[in-house]
Amino acid sequence: MPEQTSQVLVVEDDPVIRKLLVTIAREAGYVTSEVSNGTEALEMIDQGGYQLLILDLMLPDLSGQEVLEKLDPERGCSVIIVTAGDDRDLEKIDSRLVCDVVRKPFDIHHLTAVINRSFDNNPSGEATGMRSRLQLRRT
Repeated sequence: MPEQTSQVLVVEDDPVIRKLLVTIAREAGYVTSEVSNGTEALEMIDQGGYQLLILDLMLPDLSGQEVLEKLDPERGCSVIIVTAGDDRDLEKIDSRLVCDVVRKPFDIHHLTAVINRSFDNNPSGEATGMRSRLQLRRT
């Protein structure tokens, strides 16, 4: 069971998929918040506290790519991308930030395993059970 302080932020504009993603993360034992667009995501990340971001790439205001560009890559992999897009959508993404990519439609058990695995391993592969907190780039 994850530590109660392990916090996940779900960023998905489709309310049905967002609710499903939140339910999956909560049932896996994580404290979970949700937003529907990239601007809200950046505001929540700036407030602090999240170790993992579950991010849709196609959002109505800032794209998932634009959100990723504002994250500090020195924090290591801290993002699970959930997308219906193809590989071209992933070409420009900073791989230091991304733990995994899950394609829509997704399997609930697979996504649960991906979330758990992201907390179980740090970028070097050592078991940690806890991730560093997401931060925005400071320019």
